[in-house]
Amino acid sequence: MFVYWKRCFRNKIKDEDWGVDVVFDWAEILTELRVTKAEFETAKNAVRLAGGWPPNHPADFLELARAGKQSEYLDTQTAFET
Repeated sequence: MFVYWKRCFRNKIKDEDWGVDVVFDWAEILTELRVTKAEFETAKNAVRLAGGWPPNHPADFLELARAGKQSEYLDTQTAFET
């Protein structure tokens, strides 16, 4: 993924900003956030289609896949009214 981002966003990503330590950090954080393979692929595709800037943090990346999902919990207003 990072190799692809370096190719697509070469003017926006400095090589020193995306070293091996960053890859390990992203892997650790995405694992802790319990990313699924489907979510990973959805987010990766969203970055590809959007252009612009790549996400700076794994949580921002994952939000691209999870943004449209409904929570299993009611929002506070709905819970109050029911």
